[in-house]
Amino acid sequence: MAQSKTTLQGVYTNVKALLALRFEARGFSFHPRQLMQNPMHGRYAARLRGRGLNFEELRQYQMGDDIRTIDWKVTNRMRKPFVRSYTEEKERAALLLVDQRTPMFFGSQRQMKSVTAAECAALIAWRMVGAGDRVGGIVFGDEALQEYKPHHLQSTLVAFLRGIEKSNAALSLSSRAPSPRPLANVLQVAGRLATHDQLIVLITDLSGWDAQSYKRVTRLAQHNDLVVCHVVDPLEKQLPSQGQMPVSDGKLQIELDASKSKLRQDFTHSFETWAQSIYQSLSKHGISCVPISTAQDVAPQLRQAFGPRQSKR
Repeated sequence: MAQSKTTLQGVYTNVKALLALRFEARGFSFHPRQLMQNPMHGRYAARLRGRGLNFEELRQYQMGDDIRTIDWKVTNRMRKPFVRSYTEEKERAALLLVDQRTPMFFGSQRQMKSVTAAECAALIAWRMVGAGDRVGGIVFGDEALQEYKPHHLQSTLVAFLRGIEKSNAALSLSSRAPSPRPLANVLQVAGRLATHDQLIVLITDLSGWDAQSYKRVTRLAQHNDLVVCHVVDPLEKQLPSQGQMPVSDGKLQIELDASKSKLRQDFTHSFETWAQSIYQSLSKHGISCVPISTAQDVAPQLRQAFGPRQSKR
């Protein structure tokens, strides 16, 4: 009897598996000013703003108040110094953009990139809800796109995970769209959903990255914290030295002689140059790109990237 998609471990995921990740969502956080560590390509760092501030009251200046909080318009009108006081928001909104396009339906070790992305989104979502924050997101495939407004209710989170399951189950090499949905299109939708001081996490293999994607992602980062979880399969970085290899995009096929060291070196150099170029350009805007490998458990990788920093002695 053929296996159903829900039992093909590593190829597809399901809501039961994503719900179970709740117990693995620990050891990392997105606290204010949390410094993210990038284990690849130069350790580019970015600091998170954390929760935003809500205006609480306008009151008369008192000794010890920060002069930067003085409201000069009111002060001039009342002829007495007045300050604006703020309180930190009790909860923060997170928007997770989860890539489930056909290029993600690939994996040479352990599991598909699409499954890794699904697990990464589930772990971050559970961690944010556990911290009392609101979670929503966008799950996008080649054609379908599902939007979920941020909310703190677990029922909303479960609906979000079911949306990931649905999009993941639709992946199939035999039913691929003419071309994947452009990343720039997804980022445009995110720009409509996002407000200010939100955490936006783009979980993708960066397939289809272009100038328009760069423009829109940096625009989002102007008023929000933005992190890119770059899902990477080992075979994308390094070819095995096993001689002739058939390579296909689903339509065309060629033979590569992977026993040639020059070919393998050029292949690795090409990927690293491409990835580092994106990482460096985004780092200039305070955006950190964190590689997430399909060959390893996702939770430990998130702990390494977003866990507490070791103090220097």
